[in-house]
Amino acid sequence: MIEDKDTKISSVAGRIVIDVMTLVLIILTPWWLYFGVILFFMFYFYPYYEVVLLAIFMDALYGSPSSLNFPMFFTLISIILLTASGFLGKRIYK
Repeated sequence: MIEDKDTKISSVAGRIVIDVMTLVLIILTPWWLYFGVILFFMFYFYPYYEVVLLAIFMDALYGSPSSLNFPMFFTLISIILLTASGFLGKRIYK
């Protein structure tokens, strides 16, 4: 399949805009709002690898060593959800 250069650029630019918007949501909104948005983007932009970087940022910002005795709790959850979205995405879009 031949991919148009303009489509690829707009797709990358769109993902950057979405990542910046999600980063602002993480800083300004409650956890349940940005968590829902991130879940939506994990299925819409498969594979949404940026979620791991966002989770590392969430751990640095909000994480504490007491969260289930694991300091990188959001990162672990994001990796699990990214893997699950891969398996579910293959079954849903098949």
